[in-house]
Amino acid sequence: MSRKSVMRSHKTWEDYLGIALGIAIGLSPWFHEEGLAGAVYTNAAVVGVVLLLLAQFELIRSRRWEEVAEMACGAWIIASPFVFAYARAGETRVWQWLLGAAVVALAALEYRQRN
Repeated sequence: MSRKSVMRSHKTWEDYLGIALGIAIGLSPWFHEEGLAGAVYTNAAVVGVVLLLLAQFELIRSRRWEEVAEMACGAWIIASPFVFAYARAGETRVWQWLLGAAVVALAALEYRQRN
């Protein structure tokens, strides 16, 4: 099988990884006891649920807008520590930066497969 055909075809493992990333992002503030503001927990839970739903939609039928929405969610999670002023405190920010980068990378891979 050529490399080109592997990169061009959408795989279901990508959707399941998207579901796992959504769950991890939703739970990320609870990984550490850091005394964060309630908005941080709510933000992570909402974005996690949105990512979970987007990944499930892709299991049914993959569309370009889903990858764009996933990239936006990943970028938002990366920016969240700065927006909610916890960019200098604790490990939650590191988890959210890493998970957000993983979401953006996965969405970019899926978007690339559609072109």
